[in-house]
Amino acid sequence: MASKPTRGIHEIPSQTSLFEMLPESQLACQSYITSSLPTSFEEASKNNREAANRRRYGMKEHLASQHHFDFRLRFENVLLSWVLRNGLSTRVGERRIAIRVADHDCEYLTSERVIPEGMYGAGPILLWDEGYWIALPAYEDIPKCLRNGRLKFRLESHKLNGVWTLQQRQANSSDQLSNIWDLVKELDQFRSAENSPYTPVAAQRSVLSGQTLEELKQYGNRKPVKRAPMSLLFETDFQIS
Repeated sequence: MASKPTRGIHEIPSQTSLFEMLPESQLACQSYITSSLPTSFEEASKNNREAANRRRYGMKEHLASQHHFDFRLRFENVLLSWVLRNGLSTRVGERRIAIRVADHDCEYLTSERVIPEGMYGAGPILLWDEGYWIALPAYEDIPKCLRNGRLKFRLESHKLNGVWTLQQRQANSSDQLSNIWDLVKELDQFRSAENSPYTPVAAQRSVLSGQTLEELKQYGNRKPVKRAPMSLLFETDFQIS
């Protein structure tokens, strides 16, 4: 009777044979482990790349001499910053002016405060939205995108989801780029209907404190409020214009 061939010392056992070698008490984990494994190298690479490109995002609402929104994308150790006079739009193709300003320190991403009268920017600043931004595959070289004046990204946050493009305008003279950009909503499943009404019910409140600008101005950080739960992510039941 022929003897059973032995496994060569350089032969790598298959995943199935490895599980056959496990004690019975550990076999229950097999289905979970195998289902958690990437189906291919390409999928694993894509997931790793997207995780590396998932960065913090925040938008402040600021009631200063002129009401506006501060749109901030974290990149490395700074906040890339734009000022939005009228917020942003969730309607496909609608442009909103975004003025590029100096980069901010990361500590300003999620803070709320009331700037005292007599100081620059006096008035309440609340955290209107926060979450993450992910550059689309063709726009992962952020410095290059900023130099070229075009950045396309996806937002995943409390109030906003979907894809937007920041497009820098040409300056009026020479070929220099200006600090004025357009923030444009792209076509995706999160878009608003073209004739959808403005419904600012939840959109008026902070995702950090739950306050409105007027409440923050009146109470500051003294009013006991509950932070909006992250379960709101991808579950927004309102639209903004």
